Amino acid sequence: MKKIEKNYFRDKLLDLIKETKGKPIILRCKYKERNNNEWVIFSTIRPYIPYFKTKTICDHVHIKRIEAEKYFDFTAEHHNRTFYIICYPWFYSYNGLVRGTIKLAKGLPVKPILFNTEKGLIDKIWYACYKFDSEWYRDKE
Repeated sequence: MKKIEKNYFRDKLLDLIKETKGKPIILRCKYKERNNNEWVIFSTIRPYIPYFKTKTICDHVHIKRIEAEKYFDFTAEHHNRTFYIICYPWFYSYNGLVRGTIKLAKGLPVKPILFNTEKGLIDKIWYACYKFDSEWYRDKE
């Protein structure tokens, strides 16, 4: 299996800023418990496409803990569990270089961070989100 090289610039997220034309995206990812008081960390960031396994967009993203915990109370028991994030691809500058990141989508009919058991709520927002094309398919589920 080909090892995915970490891309701290998150180029694919940067590319999605233009492609999505202001629409939110739905990402499937894993929560990582790191005892970090400032950040919530998610890994294996993949686009959500119903019925398909998808390719990885980037290795990880961080969300300010104070922001993320408005929508979910993360504990060590959630480590490596699947979450869905409804967000916008975004950017920030670090040491003068532009990097990709995400910005939570607020004001939608569902909260922007959904635990795996809440996956059914995605149907309420799917119509308004950017639809990833087949280049992101990895396998059929």
